[in-house]
Amino acid sequence: VDQVRPLKRVSPADGEQASVAPEAKKPRSTNENATVMHKFQCKICYVTFTSEKGLTDHLCSAHKVKISCKLCKNSFSPDDFKDHKADCFTQNKAQRKPQRATAVPATATTPSAASKPKVKPTVPTIIVVPKPNEKHSCYICKEFFRKQNLSRHLESHERHRNQMSQLVTEDESKEQTVCDKCGKLIGRFGLEAHRATTCGDVEVSSCDSHLIKGHVNKVHWMVLVKCRFCPNEYTSKDLATNHERRSHREAWEEKNREGVKRFDLDRDQSDAMLSIQTNTNEEQDSETCPVGFNVHGAKSHIEAHVRKSHSSDYLSIAMSDSIVSCGEDVVENFSAAEDFDAAQYISTVLGSSTPEADAI
Repeated sequence: VDQVRPLKRVSPADGEQASVAPEAKKPRSTNENATVMHKFQCKICYVTFTSEKGLTDHLCSAHKVKISCKLCKNSFSPDDFKDHKADCFTQNKAQRKPQRATAVPATATTPSAASKPKVKPTVPTIIVVPKPNEKHSCYICKEFFRKQNLSRHLESHERHRNQMSQLVTEDESKEQTVCDKCGKLIGRFGLEAHRATTCGDVEVSSCDSHLIKGHVNKVHWMVLVKCRFCPNEYTSKDLATNHERRSHREAWEEKNREGVKRFDLDRDQSDAMLSIQTNTNEEQDSETCPVGFNVHGAKSHIEAHVRKSHSSDYLSIAMSDSIVSCGEDVVENFSAAEDFDAAQYISTVLGSSTPEADAI
């Protein structure tokens, strides 16, 4: 009988490919953090710099921080500390040489000690951080503020500078000069164009096309309209109207009030129909509203007031030649006033017809 050999128990890990162990994380090289490690941050205003020198200069100029020497305990600015560092180190080294000679006996130099390179000792620099309540001076007005208030103060200086520059530019743009020909106030940049358009010192042929057009329209154009209140003449009705409205405001409004009439009646007929009461006082030549008796003023003002505020009464006056009191009679006669034909009344009853009345 053949002996049965015991089967060798094989683990599944032996038959299959063993799983590869995870690789350990590679340490980050120092070059990857070079930009982070070499940043120097100010502990006062948290500004970041790429070099220690930049941080030191910032602390000295912005926060008035000084560097203290480790050897002599004195404080200096960065520029002065460079010159002081060499002198102070040489003096300190000269003072320590005789002390070493007396304290340490001279020994034979061994070859191992002689072969070692000599390393110069470095003097550590200490940056003095100001106290929280310490005040700093403003480089503009030389006043002292705390660090949290200094930035706001500098911003106020900046805003004031911007406002002043804006005011200066506005004043320069608004600056005006007087024309030596007509005495008109002209802007500093428009004097040349003004002289060109009014036949001044500058020749018109050398000006731009828009200036020549304005010169021709103003000087060599045919006069169409004249001002009703002054001898000025204009080439269009719009220009004359604008001139009257701006230069002769009161007279222009008076003319407009006289021209706006419900009935274009003669002045004497209108006075007789309205029965305007004139005050007997010679010093005050004013008139009273014949309907309400509460408005006083010039004759033209009273007429315009009656036509506007008492339209139905005015129509009743024109039809019956009598004043109708304000109240219920106004409402009753208003329907009849709407059907009243003003042009027919003027032509038949009064026997006077004008072109303006016919136009109504």
